[in-house]
Amino acid sequence: KDVESKKFLYTGRLSKNKNVKLLVTAFERYVKNGHSDAVLNIAGSGEELDLLKRMKLELGINNNVNVLGQVPHDEIYDLLKEADVFVTASEGEGCSISVLEAYASGLPVICRRMPGLEGQVSNNKAGIFVKDMTAECFHEAMEKMNIRRYRLSLNCLKEARNYDKSIIAHKIIECIEDLFKE
Repeated sequence: KDVESKKFLYTGRLSKNKNVKLLVTAFERYVKNGHSDAVLNIAGSGEELDLLKRMKLELGINNNVNVLGQVPHDEIYDLLKEADVFVTASEGEGCSISVLEAYASGLPVICRRMPGLEGQVSNNKAGIFVKDMTAECFHEAMEKMNIRRYRLSLNCLKEARNYDKSIIAHKIIECIEDLFKE
């Protein structure tokens, strides 16, 4: 049975193209829509670090948003273990290591549909794609997660198996062999 998502996590750079400000604005709506004990942990560094710290104060969600700054990689796993949902609003990704780490921890992902993530995140299977890059759409996805999280979490663990190093190595070898056949 699904329960309310209370712990959201973002890990990565804090730059304009990562749109973490959008996540904070969406999370403010989530908190003020009856989830006053929810928490968003933001781990990373970059030019928007101080802006995010000011923003959470201005929005009145200082107790709900933790801007952690740079976190040693071994401590990221502790954050992943504690979280319920991984969120990202990036404008561009290749193969996202952060999403893979979330999957391996059983965390469903809320993100934008785009090349790269589109190949990693299966909508309504291991995560939820937002319709548009707006705070309203991210908030809506956070609310939807409350009724789908358990099933999506199980699927994340299954999806993570597709990224096993032996499977990836085999795929690379096949690609190289195909190149020499031409």
